[in-house]
Amino acid sequence: MERGIIEFEFEDMNESVAVIARWFGIPLDFFDDYRLVRTNTKGLHIVNADIQVENKPKAESIGLPFLHTNMAVWKLTQPASLFLGPHCTRNLILLDRAQACDYLARNPVTLTEDNLHECDGPGYVMVRFGAMTLGLAFRHRDDPMELQSMVPKAWATADGVDPF
Repeated sequence: MERGIIEFEFEDMNESVAVIARWFGIPLDFFDDYRLVRTNTKGLHIVNADIQVENKPKAESIGLPFLHTNMAVWKLTQPASLFLGPHCTRNLILLDRAQACDYLARNPVTLTEDNLHECDGPGYVMVRFGAMTLGLAFRHRDDPMELQSMVPKAWATADGVDPF
């Protein structure tokens, strides 16, 4: 294999990010400087629009893991939620310190109306503690006032630990 620049086939941004942008209240033009690349069958990675990668040595990874697409409803990855979280204006859950500790320990979090910010109902929500984005969670249809943490197991804190 000769040296050179890898040619990427980019995914359709509008198809992939329009629903996410609308759900979380992120302007579509936020994504103008980015492109989506399918690096495997499980998901999409987001890269700078002007990406140039040499074909030698082979890249271990390209861009930021962005969307899990091998499921019925596509889901943002934890790194993607941390990247997008500060720009979200809708479907936000604002936690207090004790709730944030439970969320990071992957425990269910009981919500009140004060926790909800422009929430449309069940589904994925962005979680914040103060100005800090913590990640993604899920509000179920049958108990929308309970939050299921989507913190990866490897990132979770131990029960009773206050990481703040």
